[in-house]
Amino acid sequence: AAALMMFRMKRDHRLIPWLNTLALTFGSIAIIAGSGGRVEFHFSIFMVVAALAYYERISLLIAMTAVFAVQHVAGLLFFPEIVYGSASYSAAMFLVHAVFLLLTSGATIVQLLSARKIRSALERAKQESVGAMVAELNERVYASTSQVAATTSDMSASIDRIDEAYRKVEREVDLVKAGSVAGAKAVADISGELTELMQQARS
Repeated sequence: AAALMMFRMKRDHRLIPWLNTLALTFGSIAIIAGSGGRVEFHFSIFMVVAALAYYERISLLIAMTAVFAVQHVAGLLFFPEIVYGSASYSAAMFLVHAVFLLLTSGATIVQLLSARKIRSALERAKQESVGAMVAELNERVYASTSQVAATTSDMSASIDRIDEAYRKVEREVDLVKAGSVAGAKAVADISGELTELMQQARS
C-alpha cells in the first residue's frame, strides 16, 4: 500500500523498489507459513528472486536473501512446523534450503553483473564506433573542402586567363580599327590627289 501511494506521488521514488522487495519477500513467507510449511510452497522464494531481478539491483537481492535466511533460522529454532512443515526438522535439510537459496540469489547476482558488463562493453563499442564515424566524416569533409578550394583556385586562374585573352583581343580590334581609319584616310588622300591631277590634265 505504501509503495502504491508513493508510485502515485512520484513514479520513480527511490523507496518503491525496497517496499516491493519487502512486500514480495514477506508475501512468500506468509504463503509458506499459511501452507503449514509445505515444500512446494517454498518455490515462491524463487518467484521472488525472479521478480526482483527486474530492478537489476544487487542490494535488493541481498536484502531479500537476508530476510529469508532469518526466516529459515528462526523457523528451525522456534517454529519449524510453519516453515518446514514438521515439528522436528533436521539441520541437514535446513542446509539444503540454505544452499538452494544462496545458489539462486548468487546465480541471479552473477547474471546481473554479467549483463552490466555486456552493456558497458556495448556502450564502449558504440562510442568508439561513433568516434570513428566522426573522424571519417571530418576527413571526408576536409578532403572535399580542399578539393573545392583547389577547384576554386583553378577557376580563378582560368577566369584571369580568359580576361587577359579578352583584353588582348580588344586591343587587337582597336588596332584594326585604328588601321582601318588610317587606311581610309590614305585612300581619301590618294583619291583627292588623283582628282586634282585629272582636273589639271583637262585644263
